[in-house]
Amino acid sequence: MKKLPRALILPVLCVSFALFIQGGSNVEAADLSKFNPGRIIDDAVFYNKDAMTVTQIQSFLNSKVPVCETDTRPYPEAKAPCLKNYRETTKAKSADAYCNGYSVVNQSAAEIIYGVAQSCGVNPQVIIVTLQKEQGLVTDVWPRDGWLAWNCQPGNGCVNFQYRSAMGYGCPDTAACDSAYYGFFNQVYNAARQFKRYRALPTSYNFVAGRYNNIPWHPDTASCGYSSVYIENQATAGLYNYTPYRPNQAALNAYPGTGDYCSSYGNRNFYAFFTDWFGSAHSTMWHPMVEPRIMTMKENGFKYDPLAEGYDTSLELQRGQAIAFSSKTTLKDGTTCLRSSYDTQNNFNLCVALDALTEQVMWHPMVIPRKLVASKDAFLIDAISQEQTETILKQGTERFYTSKTSLKNGEACVRDNEQEKNGEMTCVALSDLQDVNGTTVPSPPPMLDPTISPTWTNMVLPRELVMTVKANKINPINGVLDGLILTVGQSIKFKTKLDFSDGTACLRSEYDTINNNNLCVKMDYLREK
Repeated sequence: MKKLPRALILPVLCVSFALFIQGGSNVEAADLSKFNPGRIIDDAVFYNKDAMTVTQIQSFLNSKVPVCETDTRPYPEAKAPCLKNYRETTKAKSADAYCNGYSVVNQSAAEIIYGVAQSCGVNPQVIIVTLQKEQGLVTDVWPRDGWLAWNCQPGNGCVNFQYRSAMGYGCPDTAACDSAYYGFFNQVYNAARQFKRYRALPTSYNFVAGRYNNIPWHPDTASCGYSSVYIENQATAGLYNYTPYRPNQAALNAYPGTGDYCSSYGNRNFYAFFTDWFGSAHSTMWHPMVEPRIMTMKENGFKYDPLAEGYDTSLELQRGQAIAFSSKTTLKDGTTCLRSSYDTQNNFNLCVALDALTEQVMWHPMVIPRKLVASKDAFLIDAISQEQTETILKQGTERFYTSKTSLKNGEACVRDNEQEKNGEMTCVALSDLQDVNGTTVPSPPPMLDPTISPTWTNMVLPRELVMTVKANKINPINGVLDGLILTVGQSIKFKTKLDFSDGTACLRSEYDTINNNNLCVKMDYLREK
């Protein structure tokens, strides 16, 4: 690579591994112990186009260079305005899938940074940090030709490299910069657009979020090799596609200085500048749910991406699908949107609107799967909405019922083996059924609140009782059956009991009481010995 003659600068380009230290800058030392190679910056931060206003951007640039030294230095053709004073007439850009285009207008650097951020949906802070990481423009008090400044005399046609390749876009380590992308506006717009391309086409580039990637430490891969990194989000994948090297521990330990031969600095410096100047690179958009829980989809639908403000249509969620949720956010219209435990763990910015969900429909195996007959014409019930459907189960219809759920009123609702096999979410109230011999089916014990430990009480008269039916012990908290089947005539000694709100009781054996097992047998299934 070509080297800059300035003692404190080495070139940092869009795929650069080299170091950029700006002499006289007011950058504080960052805490690199918090650098996570798989999560350099969160999507919610990277794509937040509204992070700063034009006024805030201009004030920030002013604060970094209180006094610009351009006018006091020699060689007029070798210098350019400081970034805070820079102006340029932009070029017309047509809208496409990545940016909303741009008009021809004379603007300041702050206005260009803001305008491109709005057009392409990229955080203006990301643009500012990249300008510093690539060319040190944010803190440079005397921008000038990076390669020819020491030999730049009036009339020799010097070109300012720092503005010409401001974002390092189109400047690979292994070749000269592409002249098609010269110019400050051109650089800012194309770099921001490229970050959006990475996001829109996530599997079309070398580094992909949601999987392990082999990332070089340094361009000399033969000497320095690769590291395996699980990239947690698209923003971090984009940074590696833009600057494809991971800083090693020597680089992190040496900040803001140089490490060893295999050190690279581009992504290290991005993280350091961002956190020093703008705070955490991680999002506070998502908040833990006070009560993480499983909920059910009311209808078919898609997850929503609150950053892209659109739906992820790659996978359709099905009506009745149960999903575990653990974090949430509030959308711009005030809607609460829940993020699944999987998406939370993998830091994916996808969620489901709360009003598209209902509490989980829990199906449990019936204690005694058996054939039952409708005692009257009965409407099937939608287990999700818990409302009657238009489908009627005719009186006298016999079906083999295998699973059950509880309605809001505490009543049991059962579905037959075909409904269970097909994953249907309709059922019939157990009170509308009877055994084929005409006997009304006894209701199973209602399930308890899973967040509350059951209160077992001592039986007034602990004693042996005999099973009258073939059945399993049941866990009264979640309705799960014990694997051991109790047989008709089996004698069991019971010691404690659990009383339900409907007046029924479930008895716990002496063995289960001693071992504190939450298993019991419904009193209706027992008789005196």
